[in-house]
Amino acid sequence: MNPEQEFQSLSVLVSEFLTKHATTIKVDKIPTKVITRLLCLFDDVPDPRKEGMIVYPLNELLLCIFLALLAGGETYEDIAHFWTYHPRLYKKLFKKTMIPSHDTFRRIISIIPPEKVNTVMVEVLLASSKNLRTVLELPKTRTLYAVDGKELRGSGRKYGTDEKIPNLQILNVYEQNTETCLYSIPITDKRNEIPHARKILQTMNLKDSIVTFDAMHTQYETTNIISENRGDYLGGLKGNQGKLQEFAEDLFGDASILASLKANTATYYPRSTIEHNQLEQREYYYYALSPQQKKGEFGKWHDVHALVCYDKTVCHNVTGKEGFERRFYLTSLKDLPTAAYCIGRHWGIENNLHWMLDTVLREDECQVVDRQAANNLSSIKKTCLSLYKLYKSLTPKKMSVRSTKKVFGWAFEDALAQVLTLCDEKTLRKALMVEKK
Repeated sequence: MNPEQEFQSLSVLVSEFLTKHATTIKVDKIPTKVITRLLCLFDDVPDPRKEGMIVYPLNELLLCIFLALLAGGETYEDIAHFWTYHPRLYKKLFKKTMIPSHDTFRRIISIIPPEKVNTVMVEVLLASSKNLRTVLELPKTRTLYAVDGKELRGSGRKYGTDEKIPNLQILNVYEQNTETCLYSIPITDKRNEIPHARKILQTMNLKDSIVTFDAMHTQYETTNIISENRGDYLGGLKGNQGKLQEFAEDLFGDASILASLKANTATYYPRSTIEHNQLEQREYYYYALSPQQKKGEFGKWHDVHALVCYDKTVCHNVTGKEGFERRFYLTSLKDLPTAAYCIGRHWGIENNLHWMLDTVLREDECQVVDRQAANNLSSIKKTCLSLYKLYKSLTPKKMSVRSTKKVFGWAFEDALAQVLTLCDEKTLRKALMVEKK
C-alpha cells in the first residue's frame, strides 16, 4: 500500500467522504446534551479551592475558558470580555447571568493541575475523531506518532521583576493521523525530554504504530521501550551517538555502496517537488543491517533493521542558489517508502503543531508568567487548533486554519454547534443524515 494512503489523516478522509457523498453537517442549534457531557468531563479535574468560598463551579469556569479561547481569545481579559459580549449564550449554557471576572479566570487557570486539563482536552478530541470514523465508516489507518519539544518563548521572566529565567519547555507527543497532541509535559530543561518521553512511551499501546523522533531521543533505552510495546521507530542520528554516526558516514560515504543501493528500487527512493519557489530533490538510501551487524555494533538496539540516508538538494528558481543537506536515520522499519514517508512526516509536529501554535494562536507572544497557567493555556490552545482543523474538513469552502479561527470569532455559535456535534455519535449521525447500518 502507498504510505500516503496507509497513514491518511482523519481530516483528509472526512473531507473526501463529504465531497464524494455531496453532504454537509447540518446543525440548527448548540446541542445542550453535549455541553452537559463536557461539564461532566471537567468534573474529573480536582478543585483545589476551599469549600465555602466557591462562587462559580470549576467545571463551568473551565468550559468558559475553553470556549472563549476557541472563539479567538488570548488573554484572561479576552475571556471575560467574550462572555460580557455573549450574555445570552452564557445564560443559555450555565443558567445564570453573573459573569466571572478576568481575575477569577486567571486564578483558576493558575491553580488547576495541567495533567488533568490535558487529559480532558485529549478526551474531547479523541471522542470526536472516534465518532467521525464510526459514523462515516472511515477506514482504519496506521498510527504515526512524533515526539518533540517546544519552547514557550514568552515565559522566561518573573512577575514584577527584571530577573531572566529559562523559558518553559513542553514535551509533546503528537498523533499525526488525528492531529492531536496526546501529551504535553512541562520540563525544566530540554535535556529532561529524554526521561519524560520514556515514561510516556512506557504507558502507550504502540501496536501497529510508528514513533518518530529527533537525534536527542535516539537512545537504545528509548527504542527498546517502543519495541517492547510492539511499535516501530525511526530516529535521527547525530553526534550524540558517535560510533553509529561514524558508521553511517563511512557507509554512505562509500561511492560503490551508494551505487549498488541506487541500482535497486527497494533500497533507493527518489522524489522531486517544487515548494517555496525552489526545486527540492530528495534521495533516500536504505541499508539493511546484516545479522552480524545487528549482534555487533547494533547489539543493544532491539528490532533494529536498517540505516537510512536522506539527501536533499535545493535549487532556488529565481536566484539559482543551491544547497545540500544529508541526514542519517536508524529504524526498525523494513521498507524504504514507509521510512521515507515517516522522515517527511516527522516535521509535521513542527509545521502543523508548533508553527501553527505560534502563527495562528500566537503562543510565543503569550505573556503569562505563571508556568502552571502557561502550560494549561497551551493544552487548551492545542485542542482549539485540532478542532479548527476538524471544522475545516467539514466545510466545502477552502479555508486556511487561520481563516477557520476567524470564523469562530465571526459566527461563534454556528461554528460551536458544528464542533460540539462531533462529540456525540447520535447527534453527529443525525446532523450528517448518515443512516446507521
